[in-house]
Amino acid sequence: MSDWDILRKTYKIKGNLGAGTYGTVALVKHRETKKVYAAKHLKNFMDSKYRSKMALRELQLMIQLSNMKNNIFITKIHDVVLAGDNDKFTSLFIVMDYVEQDLCSMIQDKDIDFERAHALTILYNILCGLKFLNSADVIHRDLKPQNILVTNDC
Repeated sequence: MSDWDILRKTYKIKGNLGAGTYGTVALVKHRETKKVYAAKHLKNFMDSKYRSKMALRELQLMIQLSNMKNNIFITKIHDVVLAGDNDKFTSLFIVMDYVEQDLCSMIQDKDIDFERAHALTILYNILCGLKFLNSADVIHRDLKPQNILVTNDC
């Protein structure tokens, strides 16, 4: 049984959203609630000490931030699905909020009329998100347009 088959037990895979340095991200729909999420697949993260530490850190941090009050600026974790044998899993899926696009794709989209008010709203939200992270004693080390998710209403 593949990693994706394990995820399919609970989620219907709707499509591919992209790939990052350490995994791929899929658009999924929960079979019972019908809610749509993004599922980040961290494959073979236990193969190296560095990757396993990084995955654990990301997971711990995202869970901590997801449980904080007033978290409206940071993507929340909704589920973690372990893939592999029961006694030795090799991969995991982090199921989190789905957001329509990232800032990079929004800026590059020629069909979007990007106005000053949009830029100010997005900048304000970035600063609020950074303030929220700072209140949790977290420093974001990879702040770039591809990592800033933007809803359709900015």
